[in-house]
Amino acid sequence: LTLGAFYFPQKLDYRERRTFGSIVTVFGGDVETESLAGFVNGDFHITEQLTLSAGARYTREKKSANIAPQAAPLGVAPSNCDAVTLSCRFTFAGSNVSTGWTPRVALQFEPTSDVMLYASWGKGLRSGGYNLRHTLANVTPQVTDDEKLTNYEIGAKTQFLDRRVTLNVAAFRNEIDSILRDTVVFVESVGFVQLNQNAGDAVVQGAEAELTFEVTDNFTVFGSVGYLDNKWDDIFLDISGDQVINQIDYDLILPRLSEWTTNVGAVARVPTGMGEFVVRGN
Repeated sequence: LTLGAFYFPQKLDYRERRTFGSIVTVFGGDVETESLAGFVNGDFHITEQLTLSAGARYTREKKSANIAPQAAPLGVAPSNCDAVTLSCRFTFAGSNVSTGWTPRVALQFEPTSDVMLYASWGKGLRSGGYNLRHTLANVTPQVTDDEKLTNYEIGAKTQFLDRRVTLNVAAFRNEIDSILRDTVVFVESVGFVQLNQNAGDAVVQGAEAELTFEVTDNFTVFGSVGYLDNKWDDIFLDISGDQVINQIDYDLILPRLSEWTTNVGAVARVPTGMGEFVVRGN
């Protein structure tokens, strides 16, 4: 049985300076975060080969923000922040509290000492917050909703040939609700602006495998391959920038998501009498 507590305080001061020819505008904000959590996890050995792991975490996170939006119209209204001292004239103050339980359950089965099979289910939470890059002077900043995730995973960790070969495989599915995205949207009489918003519900799923082969005591080769796929189940707002929600939005992939990842390499160790000389290629 494992019990624990977590405390995380953070203060972030953000300033952004934009220059359009001779026009300079500075804006930004401050946000203080205080995160508190308690967690418990237990491993229950049902048999010598089968283990049930179950636990939960409760999180309470408070964010307090002061925001000085970008002044508009540019060049007419003065900047809300000083370009030298970075002090700001804040026009918005707000706070938000996010709370939630995130449980996890896993089964682990070891038919032999060299094979471990597992399956797990769990939930995750990313608290909502405030956009400190607020470029809409006449619109009150809004807090975003929490981003929530449900994870499913199955896999195997195995070893062969007197444990010289290690092969690990896994398949997983992540269901993300109210996913947070940096978006570019069109606002009447203002133009295109950047906002951090809850864009929709998405699914990210895939599989991966990794292999390590200790050819000799001093030479090891390794490699891995992974596949990722994502799809939007629901979209709350235009994320393609054409001012409508349509199939173009649903066809977009998530940022920084690579469909295929591959890796291959080797490590050679040469004893020198005073340790070893290591050469690695990847």
